[in-house]
Amino acid sequence: MQQPQNTKTAPDVEISELDMASDEEEVQLSAEEKAHLQLCENLLEARVTLEVVPNRAMKWLIENTISPHPAYKFLLLFNYMQWIIMLPGLVALYFFGWQLGLAILAGCFLISVLVINPVKRWALRGGVREFVTQDLDYLENLYTIGAVRFRKGKKGRWIQHPRNWREVL
Repeated sequence: MQQPQNTKTAPDVEISELDMASDEEEVQLSAEEKAHLQLCENLLEARVTLEVVPNRAMKWLIENTISPHPAYKFLLLFNYMQWIIMLPGLVALYFFGWQLGLAILAGCFLISVLVINPVKRWALRGGVREFVTQDLDYLENLYTIGAVRFRKGKKGRWIQHPRNWREVL
């Protein structure tokens, strides 16, 4: 018995047709959407650098993505862990006097600033970048609260709240 042959083949789509379709879609975009699309392209091509402000970004992500979950309060506690790390220094200040207490408090502060903040920034960078490139509203919200900032290239000046993010374009 002969197998029936499939006479339907996938239509050959040329690259120029795809380019024309994407150009038509870009024509229908508003000015803000075009700027967002250009920012996404610049981020992908590394012409624009994205920097995350960890506490603000983490608080926004927790509130807007998993707020009904019971782990919400724990994650907010983790968000402000750098201040919780200061508690042993304050206790040492009370029990051991000014000299030793201030030294321990300074050590706690250095751990907070030099260890916790960079780790949070590194952990959040990919997630925040995904939200920024995903939707214009997410970008506007994150930018408005000062959770992200941008700069042109690697040596440009930082563009951050309350300035307009479109300055990097």
